[in-house]
Amino acid sequence: MDRIVGTQVVQLIAIGSSKGIVLTEDLLRQYCWSNSIILEAVEEGVFLRGNLPCKLSWKDTYCTMAATEENWSEWVALDADGLD
Repeated sequence: MDRIVGTQVVQLIAIGSSKGIVLTEDLLRQYCWSNSIILEAVEEGVFLRGNLPCKLSWKDTYCTMAATEENWSEWVALDADGLD
């Protein structure tokens, strides 16, 4: 799963007598947001965060790890430590 990072300009839309924004499905999935989020007003602006811990599926975990392109070659040496 590609991580969405950066800044976007989004339009405010009318919702009754209030206004809101639309969040993309990818963004909702990335942060495991489904029914509710926490909105925190801070001095710099507004901070949105989930109220539940995000748990990736095995497939998402694998894809996330593969995308980092880490070098695990040093760990291969542990196979020869004689601790079978």
